[in-house]
Amino acid sequence: MKNVLFLFTLLSIIMLSLVSCSKSPSKNLIGKWKADSVAGMPKGLETEIFYEFTKENIIATGKIHGEPLDKIELPYTLKSEEGDVLILEVIHPTSGAKGEFKIKMESSKKINLKDPDDKSFVFSKVE
Repeated sequence: MKNVLFLFTLLSIIMLSLVSCSKSPSKNLIGKWKADSVAGMPKGLETEIFYEFTKENIIATGKIHGEPLDKIELPYTLKSEEGDVLILEVIHPTSGAKGEFKIKMESSKKINLKDPDDKSFVFSKVE
């Protein structure tokens, strides 16, 4: 009986350790991401788009035909987190308009993102 109780206690400790070590999707989002594809982007348009997620902001940078785009910083709040889907509420820095980013975490290195203008992106994490 003591062996069964010991084994049960040991398994419980291991399971709690594994659960506490796993990152939530919102924690995996923190970092710099590069757009692999943008739905509706005209063919032949040379673009590089980067989103960097911090704990409080989304920092958007990029280039079109080698020319840098203006950097945009969008403050956000995590509106919901259900499984691998995150909804971030953003506020446009100049207009003050609110919008939502819907993000599906495909893995810790790949996300699908729909922006407030309903544009779809696939991003890969930059190491």
